[in-house]
Amino acid sequence: TKINKITYNHNFMGQRPKVGVGVIINRNDRVLLLKRQNAHGEGTWSFPGGHLEFNEGLEECVEREVKEETGLKIKDVKFAGITNDIFYKEREHYITIFMICNYESGEAEIKEPEKSYRNKMINQLNKSGYPKTTVQFHRRQLEIAFQRFEEVKKKPAGVLI
Repeated sequence: TKINKITYNHNFMGQRPKVGVGVIINRNDRVLLLKRQNAHGEGTWSFPGGHLEFNEGLEECVEREVKEETGLKIKDVKFAGITNDIFYKEREHYITIFMICNYESGEAEIKEPEKSYRNKMINQLNKSGYPKTTVQFHRRQLEIAFQRFEEVKKKPAGVLI
């Protein structure tokens, strides 16, 4: 069913998009995905991440969200990309900032079982390894990020563009 964007926009005038952060954690050329629940994309695989809080820097947000959701310690946080995603069915609008970082230490755990209930590492260079239920905008971002991965890895930490 096609949704009339004019009607959609009219019904939600005055609302603003939420800012989300998706974290692509590199560990030996593999990345971590979490299976989502109780949010848009329920039952699909996505990167760890969450909402950018008021007065919070991107690197702070990335480190906080990764620790809260997985218990992992990360390093070398860098900008990977941005998406503008409108979820008409869920009536949500997100600007999602994707950041790439490197694994530093720890073992991935499900620390927020109300938000996700499984985790898995996938080989970033093998598109056939993407779970079929990857959130669509994360699948697109996986492809974009992995195309740029070598270039982004060479940038010093703190360089966003």
